[in-house]
Amino acid sequence: MTIAVTATGLMLLVGLGTVSVLLDKTLRDLLRPESISVRDQFDEERFAAAANNPGPYRVHPDPLVSYVLKSGHETEFARATVRGNDWGLRERVAGPIPDDAFRIALLGDSVAFGQGLEGDKALAHQLEQVLHENRGETSPAIACMTVAIPGWNVRNAVHFLLDHLQELRPDLVVWIPVANDLEDTDGVFETGHRRRQPDLSTPQPWVPATNAYAYLMRAVLRLEQEGRTLTDSMAGPPALPSGLSPASLWRIADATQRIELLQGVLKARGVPLIVAPYEDHEVERVLRARLEERGIRLPTIPLFSKMVADDTLGFDPHPNAETTRTVAVWLAQELSQRGFLPGETSSPWPAIPPQQQERRTTVLEGPALAEWVASSTADARAALRPRIVPETGEGIRQIYGGLHPNNTFGHGLLVLLGGTRESLRVALAPLEDRPDLYPLEVEVKVDGMVVGECRLEHSQPETTKEFAIPKSSTGSPIEVQLWPKRWVAHRVGKTTRVASCRLLTVER
Repeated sequence: MTIAVTATGLMLLVGLGTVSVLLDKTLRDLLRPESISVRDQFDEERFAAAANNPGPYRVHPDPLVSYVLKSGHETEFARATVRGNDWGLRERVAGPIPDDAFRIALLGDSVAFGQGLEGDKALAHQLEQVLHENRGETSPAIACMTVAIPGWNVRNAVHFLLDHLQELRPDLVVWIPVANDLEDTDGVFETGHRRRQPDLSTPQPWVPATNAYAYLMRAVLRLEQEGRTLTDSMAGPPALPSGLSPASLWRIADATQRIELLQGVLKARGVPLIVAPYEDHEVERVLRARLEERGIRLPTIPLFSKMVADDTLGFDPHPNAETTRTVAVWLAQELSQRGFLPGETSSPWPAIPPQQQERRTTVLEGPALAEWVASSTADARAALRPRIVPETGEGIRQIYGGLHPNNTFGHGLLVLLGGTRESLRVALAPLEDRPDLYPLEVEVKVDGMVVGECRLEHSQPETTKEFAIPKSSTGSPIEVQLWPKRWVAHRVGKTTRVASCRLLTVER
């Protein structure tokens, strides 16, 4: 054994010596650590490079988080100046957190972040200020942290907090869910701006799933320019929170499991997790109902039943400073009265404007919540359109994702259709300026089963084909997938996107 090891070592040294002579390098050169050009970049180097980008973001090492703010750098952000701290979160304008302070983490995306608000108007600062003004003299200090980034979904927010739990050390976490919590995780361009990209943590990463709001707004604006209007019934119900197909059910289950994971980790540390939806919306209620089914009932603080234009920034649908102040007061009251905060209050709470107080909602829990979700699902099923026509906006909210502003799609397209007819019609058009892409086959699936394909020729301005719907899918909503065999980087104006063809119609 010893002889064999010795012989192997001698052979290795002889081999290295031979290579050293041939390459004119010493053994030290050959055995030294990797050069700086191929090693992993240090955090400080990455942060410094990101600071030179015009965009506000940098890449986070955890792919389930994806991106955070540039550290130590101020950025003009929706007309407000925002500075990122060492973790890539919004920096506290109140300064460092005292070691003995009671720490509250506000978890979420752009609403919790304070989109379009200066630091002293953001929710974390206003909540801390309200609590400070109403604390007893002997009560410990309370510090609020913004653990939120615009565009984050449930997965991103939860895993950032789990990644940095030891550093942030929250004593209480307030989760502020929003309607886009079921969307894909965004990436970051070289410029530091957000970008849509395949989300590899989903079962169908090649079909991006986005909230129908963007599609809806594009359709509304286009029709308004033509003197037409788009009604809610014509646009159809949103597909993502509907619970009517595998894509929706997976995302609901995934988000539920992330919250359950967070709640379990926090509970083990003695940290309560509170829910505070800024307004009533289907995503929040569906997720809470699923959590209750799993035996988890999170304390929930009611805020707005519905926000109106006067509650927003005006140029942006996010809450303005006055509305955020109202939310801060409601949160402070509830957290104090329910015993989640140490110490006592010393004075009456600030008054709430009557026009906002009358729009405060109530919390649905238990059987009432389950009944609401069941009714909402039934309503969505009944309201589903049997066709999607991007040009007119019909069924536009039933698109899970993949459609570009010019009605083209790239890696794939995923939609939800109602109706009971036993055939499916798909109409597609080629990209006029990319004849090199054709002929192109686009595979068509219904509920995951291949029903055929469309073959597009560049010489044909439109290709329409009908397919039989499998008997197992008739009589219920169907999930339709369009999978092109190829795509190209397609430039339209000043923007390049991956595209394969243009959607005209998909109908049952």
